Amino acid sequence: MKRKILGVILTLALTVTVLPITGTPRAQASSSDVTLADAYSAYYSFLMELVDEYGIGLDPIIGAGGPSNMQGVYFAELVDFNSDGIPELLLRYSDGSYSDYRTRPLYIYGYLSELLSYGEYRFSEEGYCVEDRIVTDQNSAIYFLSIDRIENYETGEVRVTNTYFTLINGKWTEVPESGINIATTRELLPDSDPDSVRAVLAQLQTLQTATTPPAAALDALPSAWSLSVNGGELRGTDMYNIGGSNYLKIRDIASLLDGTDKQFNITVDGRTVDMTPGAAYEQRGDEMAANPNAVKTNTSETTFSFTLGGKPIELTAYMIAGSNYVKIRDVLRLFDVYVDYNASLREFYIDTTKAYVDN
Repeated sequence: MKRKILGVILTLALTVTVLPITGTPRAQASSSDVTLADAYSAYYSFLMELVDEYGIGLDPIIGAGGPSNMQGVYFAELVDFNSDGIPELLLRYSDGSYSDYRTRPLYIYGYLSELLSYGEYRFSEEGYCVEDRIVTDQNSAIYFLSIDRIENYETGEVRVTNTYFTLINGKWTEVPESGINIATTRELLPDSDPDSVRAVLAQLQTLQTATTPPAAALDALPSAWSLSVNGGELRGTDMYNIGGSNYLKIRDIASLLDGTDKQFNITVDGRTVDMTPGAAYEQRGDEMAANPNAVKTNTSETTFSFTLGGKPIELTAYMIAGSNYVKIRDVLRLFDVYVDYNASLREFYIDTTKAYVDN
């Protein structure tokens, strides 16, 4: 018998508090206590933790059994399900634990609470398909619709079940279909849409609570330089020239120095990036990945802060496609690592056995 799964499988499950994600659960705030800037700041922190861990878009996990093992944040949208003026953050991402990226969990995140809907495989003698839709009724109320289509391949019989959900007091609540007068409906396709993630990140940054106004956007130009460490092979990576200086991902620098006496690990807590001197770097698998299709883009200074061994430091960084890019010299100066370059060959030479020198 055929076994067939189509679309994104959806079963709404449970509510857990998440801010901070790995910290102590916090009490849920009422909508009257939360401003749009508060919500956007919380969403940005939550989304950036996922982006920092998994990246934007779907990419194969290196050494994890081939391209069917995919990870990445591949869809994002802001939708005001409960009509309180503060939209919820609708996400799809893969942590690589499923064999088919189309059946990823779909996350809907309300301020100070995360509402999860886990996909579940339904292997049986029948085909099974679920569609996810956003429905707006005649009164402008917005609902989440899960459509179950179960087909018996032997008889050709198709059974369809529509289940509507709305947000009430931060919890998903099923509502009867008879009370909904549909005005519009829109299917949420399971396809990867990394541009939607970047667009939401940009939108969230516009209303984050900040003590200082954001810096003006700058041009980031792809920069094709290579780097070597302690006389090793030259390696290219995803690098940009911003304001006349070369910037690359802070994780790329950690990867380059890993295994030397100047190694450091990176951990992210909310919007704080900590560099731990002497600790082995925990690889994600996407470090030192060159991007031959990189194009000129606009960037602004990151909203992340940085610490060195838990102590705050000043470090200029720019956000590009969900990653923090830092100036090579700034980080090597922190760890007292020598670096030289050949401008005509566009090569950097890093030597961890020598002290840093401004040159």
